[in-house]
Amino acid sequence: MLSIGLLAYPALAYAAPAQSGTAQRPDIDIYNEALENFKSGNYAAAYSSFDQLCTVRKYGLGCWARGSMEESGNGRTADAVKARASYAQGCNIGDEISCSDLAAMQYNGNGGPRDIFNAKANYTKACNGQKNQKSGCYYLGTMAEKGEGQEVNQSLALSLFKKACNLGDPRGCNDTGRFYKNGFGVAMDKAMAGTFFQTACNGDNKYGCFNLAQAQMKGEGTALNYALAKTNYEKSCNLGYAESCGALAYVLRMVKYGTVEYAKAYQFARKGCDQSNPYSCFQSGYLQQLGLGMAIKIDGAIADYIISCNGKNDTACNNLGVIYNSGQGVTKNTQLAKTYYQKSCDLGYKDACDRAAAIK
Repeated sequence: MLSIGLLAYPALAYAAPAQSGTAQRPDIDIYNEALENFKSGNYAAAYSSFDQLCTVRKYGLGCWARGSMEESGNGRTADAVKARASYAQGCNIGDEISCSDLAAMQYNGNGGPRDIFNAKANYTKACNGQKNQKSGCYYLGTMAEKGEGQEVNQSLALSLFKKACNLGDPRGCNDTGRFYKNGFGVAMDKAMAGTFFQTACNGDNKYGCFNLAQAQMKGEGTALNYALAKTNYEKSCNLGYAESCGALAYVLRMVKYGTVEYAKAYQFARKGCDQSNPYSCFQSGYLQQLGLGMAIKIDGAIADYIISCNGKNDTACNNLGVIYNSGQGVTKNTQLAKTYYQKSCDLGYKDACDRAAAIK
């Protein structure tokens, strides 16, 4: 959902003309003054003005701003029920941003019962209105893809993701790329996918940067470029996608992808593992087990491998088996080794099956 606190100048980004033709003060001027009060921390004055705009002057953006304060708890106790009602009032007046946030609350069951049917209807209002709310189009696309409130419709989902992308939503660009990459609702086109992933990444979408890096690592739909892939993995990791942290760590420790940087690899593996990402924890454990760029740290390797193994990383389970079967830095424990080998086997690591069977 959008939030007043996140929009520096919502009046400029979403300016609407005053709804009255009289000489009274324009609604947008009152809104902008209320916004300044909000930004200065005078929440009571801001709320009062937004309430007047919504209730008395029937200015939909005022309803949305009032609802945003109610939902976020700015200067008051957060109240999802009131927020949902404010968004509904704004949506009924015709404010598309209110329709989008109302739909989100209906979809998630916030401030009232979950209501997929009306969520879809209000996302549609937001997407198809004159001001085209990009988040409405994006979430409407996700509903079409999942078959929520309708039959699964990949072609419709794609068109909505494209529209969201064209309106400036990088999530829509990433999902458009995903559809082209996999041939969902359209002929497979990896070059087109790469173009959309690039747009998503340019918009700081963490998944778009990851998908772009994946394509660059393989030369799928874009030039093979390990250096750019590293850059985009790093950007994705720093944007909060822990899987990218592990992917970057792997690339940085492999000589075939360029200069080996063990210290940097461990830095990013650690960052992802601290978020309990199984792949990142495997990379961190591996670097510590072998002492790559550092002294061997078996205790640290075991701790990270356990997180990774519990997250169903078969190689991490196997490596735990190796450590306990060999007694590398720990008391040898063949039965514990067998347990980990078997878990790795069950996850699909065939060599671990033989190792488990060899321990009687």
